[in-house]
Amino acid sequence: MDSETAAALRSHKEQITDAHAQYSALEAIVVGLMLALQKHGTPPEVFEEAFDYAADVHIANANRHPGATQTTKSLQIVEDLRKAIIPHSGAIK
Repeated sequence: MDSETAAALRSHKEQITDAHAQYSALEAIVVGLMLALQKHGTPPEVFEEAFDYAADVHIANANRHPGATQTTKSLQIVEDLRKAIIPHSGAIK
């Protein structure tokens, strides 16, 4: 492997690592926020509404940019987090 290819791979790995770190941090913040809200008696419907909003945003983006991988992946992450945080929730309504 030449040095240019090796440098490009290192840069790409760093970008992936940064993106994963950002995702992990945001996921922890969202879960912490939802646990705090739950502790203070927030009704479960509020959590569903938050995930519905996030899903709607990504669906709208997907409709504006058909075939875009990022919006599809983002929507899947929203739904995965919904299922993890709200165990008995339904999928997109």
